[in-house]
Amino acid sequence: RADSDDDDDDDEYADDARTAAGAFGASLYVPGTLAASSSRDRPDVFVHRNVAGRFPDIMERLARAHERKGDALSHLVTCEWYGACAAFAGWGRPQAFNARALLKHGRAAEARDAARVSLASSPWYTIGRRRGGAREMLEISGLAAAAEAKRWNARDLRRLLETGGEAHEAAARAMA
Repeated sequence: RADSDDDDDDDEYADDARTAAGAFGASLYVPGTLAASSSRDRPDVFVHRNVAGRFPDIMERLARAHERKGDALSHLVTCEWYGACAAFAGWGRPQAFNARALLKHGRAAEARDAARVSLASSPWYTIGRRRGGAREMLEISGLAAAAEAKRWNARDLRRLLETGGEAHEAAARAMA
């Protein structure tokens, strides 16, 4: 990926990654491949299609590109696809990104569910802090007010999210 990024630059350090990677790196990317590709003016698309691995920043830029074009459906589909990508299992950032997109497009119920998945399926530090992190996801999930009123700590919230909530726990106790 660094080589394809460098291939798109004109600065004096553009060959640093290639030099550091040596022969193995040279076998992964041939300089000029991006410029010769049909995706030369869309480096994010090129990296996604041609570089092994998935990168959160690339997937988020792909989604935002649809949004900039005014294509809400493709934006939402790309966000959902990013959130479901197996490469990011155990990370909250993709689900948080999806929750924000859903909320932005007026899909509050789906945003609530995506926010709860981001909180339940990953360590909260993987959600990120730039936009508000776990606190923002609590707001979107509709759990912030209850968490404050009941003075829940992180363990209480996690238990609630993992079990399906107090009503689920009460039903399970009644069945036992």
